[in-house]
Amino acid sequence: MNSYYYPNSNVHFNPNLIYGSYPYPIHPNVYQRNDKGTRCDVKISARNQLTGKVVDIEEGAVNARVVIDVGCNNLITSIITMASLRDLEITLGKTVTAFVKSSDVMIMTKTCE
Repeated sequence: MNSYYYPNSNVHFNPNLIYGSYPYPIHPNVYQRNDKGTRCDVKISARNQLTGKVVDIEEGAVNARVVIDVGCNNLITSIITMASLRDLEITLGKTVTAFVKSSDVMIMTKTCE
């Protein structure tokens, strides 16, 4: 499948479109969904997928902090919008999958004094 790449923008679009439709680029970190918040028939480039159970939710005014236990005492923490928390019906104990794009991972070290 051919796609076009916009240099220095990390944006691609697929030219295999229906005649008369308007092509538009989609940033690779933006996933399309339908109005009900469920995934359409899409493929994503994030290969690192960690499935686990939600063990903590801290709701804020705009965002929520969701902690996922992926096993072996490993926790993944994700910040999502309150709208996404509601749309995805995320609750304590629910099984979810975290998708991690390797180019979006930042590493930080702390120097102990």
